[in-house]
Amino acid sequence: MTPLGWLAVILLVLLLLGQLKVGVRMVYEDGVPELKLKLGGFVVSPPEEKEAKSKKEKQDKPQKAKKPKAKMKPAEIWALVERFMPLALDVGRAFYRTLVVDELVCHIIIPGADKPDVAAMRYGVLNTLLETSWTPLVEAFHIEDGDAGVQIDFERTDMMLYAKVMATLRVRQILWIVVRFGIRAFKQYQQHRKIYKIRKAV
Repeated sequence: MTPLGWLAVILLVLLLLGQLKVGVRMVYEDGVPELKLKLGGFVVSPPEEKEAKSKKEKQDKPQKAKKPKAKMKPAEIWALVERFMPLALDVGRAFYRTLVVDELVCHIIIPGADKPDVAAMRYGVLNTLLETSWTPLVEAFHIEDGDAGVQIDFERTDMMLYAKVMATLRVRQILWIVVRFGIRAFKQYQQHRKIYKIRKAV
C-alpha cells in the first residue's frame, strides 16, 4: 500500500473513533444506585477501588521525607479563581451544548394496599409535579428518548422509584473541548505566574 493509502486508512480510523459515543449510565431502583460507563456500543462497570493496605504494611515501609510545598497566599488564590472563572463557565457551556441525554426515565409506583385514599392523593400531587417539570426539563436538555409516569399499585405497601439517565458525548467533541480550553487554560496560567513573579521581584 502506498503512503497515501496508509494516510487515508489512518484518517478513516480516526474519523470512526471520533464518532464513538462515550458517557455514563446511572440507574436507581429499589434504593440501589448503579453507575456504569458507556463506550461505544458497550456498557461496562467502572473499575473497583483497590483494597486499602493494612496499617501494619504501611508502618513496615520506610517513609520518605516529604519536601514542604510552597503554599499559595489567599490573594494569589483569589486572583487565580478570578482568572479561571470565565474559562470554567465557557467549559460548562461547551459541555451543555454538546451533551446528549440518550435516555431519561422516571417511574414512580405509589403503594395503595394500606390506604387507597392517601395513595390517590399522592398520585395527584406527584403526577402534577412530574407533568409541570417534565416539559421544561426536555426543553433545557438534548433528550433523545424520555419517559416518565406515576402509577398506583394496590398490592404494594412501599413506594418504588425507578430512574435511569444515560448521557453521552462523542470522542471528537471531547477532544475538541480538551484541546480548545486546555490551551487557553495553559496560557492563562502562564500569564498568571509571570504577573506574580514580576510582583515578587518588585
